[in-house]
Amino acid sequence: MGEDCIFCKIANKEIPSKYVYEDDKVIAFNDINPQAPIHIIVIPKKHMASVLETDKDTIRKNI
Repeated sequence: MGEDCIFCKIANKEIPSKYVYEDDKVIAFNDINPQAPIHIIVIPKKHMASVLETDKDTIRKNI
C-alpha cells in the first residue's frame, strides 16, 4: 500500500466518506466533488497502482 494513497486511506476508513456499498473486495462511496447528480466511485480494497494490476477475481461481475 502506498502511504500517500488516498484511495487506500478511504478503503481503510482512515478518511471518512459516505459509503454506499462494501464487500470483501471493493468499497463504493459518493464522490466529494460530483460531476453528476449521482456520482459513485468504486475502488478495490487491495492497493493497485494501475487498473492493469487488477486480477479477474477483483473485477468479476456479481449478478
